[in-house]
Order: sequence, then structure tokens, then C-alpha cells
Amino acid sequence: MSIDLIISDEGQVLIASNQPFPAEVARVDFDAQSRLLTLNYTDDARAADVLPLPVGDAMVPVIMQAPRVLLVGMTDRAITQGYDVPLVNF
Repeated sequence: MSIDLIISDEGQVLIASNQPFPAEVARVDFDAQSRLLTLNYTDDARAADVLPLPVGDAMVPVIMQAPRVLLVGMTDRAITQGYDVPLVNF
């Protein structure tokens, strides 16, 4: 699985995956100290997933100010999932 973190010129945060997400995403958490992004799902029985994404110095303040994140899951270069969810900062 390949996952990319993209920050638009307008400060929007996008997480794109070349595979579908395993369940419906409810929110994304960002821990500024550890610089980790975590996917939380609508199904409480499913454990949250920490994303293996590097968050560089320049990205931290942008992510800290973003109220939402767009997530895109793809299959065979076609978008199969899209979520616009809250981005919660710690």
C-alpha cells in the first residue's frame, strides 16, 4: 500500500492511498509531538490505524490549522472511496 500526504496551495490536507481504506473513516487524529496521523473508523470494533507518513516541519503548522482532511482510496487508478472528515489535533 502506498499512502501520500498532500498539502494544497490553499492549505487543504489530503491523504491519498493506492488501495481502498479497510473501513469507513470517521476522523483523522494528528499528534503534533510524535507527528503521527491516525485513522479512526466508524466501526468502533475496528482498531485505529497509524499511518506510515512522514510529516515534515513545514507541514505541521498547516495540519494543526486544518479543520478537515480529504481521504481518497483508489483501485486500478480509479477513485473508489472519498471521505471528508474532521482532523483532530493533539
